[in-house]
Amino acid sequence: MPFRSQELEPTLATLAFPSDRVTLGQLRRRQPTIFDQASKFRIPAGSLEILATIHLENIVARRAFAAECNLADPSPTEDRRELIRLLDADYRRYGISSGIQQTRQLLRELESAARKQGREQLGPRI
Repeated sequence: MPFRSQELEPTLATLAFPSDRVTLGQLRRRQPTIFDQASKFRIPAGSLEILATIHLENIVARRAFAAECNLADPSPTEDRRELIRLLDADYRRYGISSGIQQTRQLLRELESAARKQGREQLGPRI
């Protein structure tokens, strides 16, 4: 079977994300009205803050995967420093990180796992 780079996709469900450490209890305490509304089935789309955090983490992971596989940047308009700044604020809010250095380390670990996944999908290099 010929190699086709457009078939390469990260399997995000198998990666460990820093936000995996957030519990429902933390979410409930952070946004109690959302959970109060859940029982009435009136949750506005996008109202759960953690979804934005997950989206930003996905960008970081997809970029690392793409770089490893020599694919185009999947989010070329997103500034890396801004992604880190936003994730740092989120991680501090959720108690995942105590500061920017820890946030950077968490993101390096995520990127490393995404790059490893890219290498595995590429297979042995000749």
